Amino acid sequence: MAWRHYHVSAEYCEVIRVTVKHAAADQCARFGTVKNITILPPAAHRNYAIAAVEMSNAMEADRLRVGLGDSKIGPVVIIRLMPKPHVH
Repeated sequence: MAWRHYHVSAEYCEVIRVTVKHAAADQCARFGTVKNITILPPAAHRNYAIAAVEMSNAMEADRLRVGLGDSKIGPVVIIRLMPKPHVH
């Protein structure tokens, strides 16, 4: 799925960012305590967002990396946030 670029207000972008952040945090909470999460939006070279998720300890970060993540640096796990495919 290709991302389409629209001109939207800064307030709308912030609402979307916070919504994605909360949804990602909810998914990650299954693996332990989420201390912090940072969302990086899609970019020109990738059509998905990325979440950098800091867990409360290395063991929880390991569980998250195995369950959802791509890589881990200390207690921080990098996760791809892919858009759900639309079913018609």
